[in-house]
This record gives sequence, structure tokens and C-alpha cells, in this order.
Amino acid sequence: MCRPGYGSILKRNTAGSNRERGISPAAMPGQSEAESPIPGLEVSLTQVKASSSPPVVTVTVTNRNSFPVTLLTYDSPTSSEIEFDDGVFLDPAQLAGAKVVVKGRWKAVWKMVKEDIGQASLDDPDGNPDAFQGEFQSDELELVV
Repeated sequence: MCRPGYGSILKRNTAGSNRERGISPAAMPGQSEAESPIPGLEVSLTQVKASSSPPVVTVTVTNRNSFPVTLLTYDSPTSSEIEFDDGVFLDPAQLAGAKVVVKGRWKAVWKMVKEDIGQASLDDPDGNPDAFQGEFQSDELELVV
């Protein structure tokens, strides 16, 4: 699902803002929303196939900023599929109507493409002012089983 690495996300020109959708990722203390690219990243969920068993959900990150961003993909929801293993988690009947969200923390987000990020920032994003950290949460999805 989530693999270590870096992925650049170019600006997507789509309607609606995070706040309109009820999604409000936060910047770290000391990083204002005006300078942080994090409020412009939207995490969304869609069910791959209704009534599939086990259910499969796609997690997608969309960049709604006016500039490209690069994110550390380790523990981040870059476009990936999550399969709910009905043999391990729950009986499929118990999943019907369940509401799921993806929550987490951006380890590092840069306001530039990967090629423009210095090696020092890639090696130690926590100690670099060019890398932003903060929380994310997807929209809510009701599973159809």
C-alpha cells in the first residue's frame, strides 16, 4: 500500500476546495496555512467495485495547490488500493454500511518537484524548513458490500 519514496504531484485543476468538502489538514505550529502546501492536498476514498468481497477501496491524493508538490510516500496515501480482508477483519455482512476514513500524518511535503529538492532536505526532512509536516484525513466513505 504505502511504499517508501518520493512522489511529485502536479497541480490539478478541479472544482471545490478542501474546506467545502469538510477536509481540513493542519500545518505544523509555526507554519502558516499561507506558506504550507498541506491545506491544498486532498485525500479521498472511492470503492473500487460495489459489492465486491472483500471490499477494495482506492485512496487518492489530489494537489489543489497552484504549484507542484513532492511528498515523502512512506506512510502516506499516495494513489493505492486497500483490500479489506474479510477472513481477518470482519464478516462481510458486518462491513455493509461501515464508514471508513484514512487518517495520518504527512512525514514531509515540499512546495516543489523532487528534482528541485536539495539532498540535505531529502536526507533529513524533519530538520529542514523547506519540508512541511502535518495531519491529513480523507473524506468519509460508506462501504457497499
